[in-house]
Amino acid sequence: MSSSILKKKLLEVRLKEQNILLKKGRIYAPFEGVVVTKISEVGEYTTPIYSTIGVSSGIIKLVNYKISEGVTFVNEKRASSLHIGQTVDIKSTAYPDAKFKGVVKVVIPVVIKESAAIKVVIDIIEVDQTILPNMSIDIDFYSV
Repeated sequence: MSSSILKKKLLEVRLKEQNILLKKGRIYAPFEGVVVTKISEVGEYTTPIYSTIGVSSGIIKLVNYKISEGVTFVNEKRASSLHIGQTVDIKSTAYPDAKFKGVVKVVIPVVIKESAAIKVVIDIIEVDQTILPNMSIDIDFYSV
């Protein structure tokens, strides 16, 4: 075999090795989204669950802008008036003239001791780019 044929075969083998390494390093997300934060650096240990021992949790923070939820805390005195499917009006403090519709998605059945409040998750029906993740919102509940 000539040296040029051997070089070609060697380069083909190296290319296959690099493609295998590329596949091993590929990260697949559970949903479509936008990377907003890089959490880990090359060479760091990471875990898929929350950790308090100095090991970072996750590789990136991924946000899906197509799904919008709001979280609020309601005083325990109003617990009996909350129910799943209840309609709400949502106002963003950043856009006080805009109003969005939503429904109660989850009522967490545990009172937070320190604040005497119940966590309520709201599903925002009118999803658009106006309300961003972690933005402050005000929620008005409608009684049935």
